[in-house]
Amino acid sequence: MANDAWPVSATPVDETPAIPASALFHAKVAPGLSDAGRRALADLVRREILVQALWPPVVALTLAMLAGLALWPSWQDWLALPALPAWLQPLSLFGAALSLTLAVLALAYLLTLALLALFALPAMMTRVARRHYPALARRATAAQALRASLANSLQVTALFIVGGLISLPLLLVPGANLLLSLAWMSWLNARTFAFDALVEHATPEERAALLEGERGLWRRAGLLGALAALLPVVGWLLAPAFTALLYVHLLLPRLAALRAASREPYSTV
Repeated sequence: MANDAWPVSATPVDETPAIPASALFHAKVAPGLSDAGRRALADLVRREILVQALWPPVVALTLAMLAGLALWPSWQDWLALPALPAWLQPLSLFGAALSLTLAVLALAYLLTLALLALFALPAMMTRVARRHYPALARRATAAQALRASLANSLQVTALFIVGGLISLPLLLVPGANLLLSLAWMSWLNARTFAFDALVEHATPEERAALLEGERGLWRRAGLLGALAALLPVVGWLLAPAFTALLYVHLLLPRLAALRAASREPYSTV
């Protein structure tokens, strides 16, 4: 799978001292996956959050469907197999329709993540942080956070597309479609939303320490978001926002604990 190195230099580096191991230990006692999931669900049903959660997938799916309709004639021609017997031609048509449908859904999900990361998530973050973490100071301006999020989203999207194209032959293996979708969506969730949950509040050094410290947890959170996206209709509409909020409630308490522990005396043993 794609390189797992976290991008940590998209915002200016400050003079924050090295983070001690004991501070990281304190950060890891923050809420676990189930507690963060409950908090994310509680936030998601609030009206001002729900509005921000719904418009990105609706806009993304509309744009992706329009692109699919525009591409359908040329897509058919590109995948046409004239050497096939006449009785197998419907199979070729079915394959073209299925592959385009999968491409449209993948495009819609990527667009949803981009719209969430760049526009909806900052608005949700402001409300959630003010409600749950009012004492947590920001370390980036809105413009810096937007540039960092955009750079991360472009990098992750490029890796996702390249990895998806490399993985295409594996789709011929029975059952591989579901497993590959879950694997890539889990990776995409972790690389996108974990970064964006910290982009406004953490310094690059704090972000690197937190993201490298509990990789297994971030991957499990990404898998939970990918599984939620499989739910009919509701999952598609709300899973991206739920996943974004899940990472917020996992990472911001850890950031607060990290800063609190870094200010306390600690052992170097």
